[in-house]
Amino acid sequence: MSAYFDEMVDGVRQAADRDSDDVTFLRRVRDAEEPAQKEIPLLTGDREFPEDLRERILTAIARKSLRLKHDGAGYFKPALDRVLALRKSVLLDELHSLFHEVAERRIQTRFGLLTDNPRADLAVRRAHDSR
Repeated sequence: MSAYFDEMVDGVRQAADRDSDDVTFLRRVRDAEEPAQKEIPLLTGDREFPEDLRERILTAIARKSLRLKHDGAGYFKPALDRVLALRKSVLLDELHSLFHEVAERRIQTRFGLLTDNPRADLAVRRAHDSR
């Protein structure tokens, strides 16, 4: 299995141990979640990505992301409460589990087998589509 989510989750875990103030901790969680929020929709939007997994993954991003609300007024309150209570990113934990399921299904696409590493899958797709 890949280190894609492991590195993000470990970074949040280290921040939880190291950063006693909530502001710094929340900034680190937000920064850890951001790459996944940008990369994963690019992959799940592919026509060959399974619809059921796409729906579950995008729902997790919408409901569990700490990102700022669209109006810029602050963090998404339900996610904020969970992150502060648990001192971890619920989003990254859920995405990690969902991408284990992606890999376990052994989904064959025009650009290869989907894995538990969205960044690697996107790179392979880009290479395939540029040929």
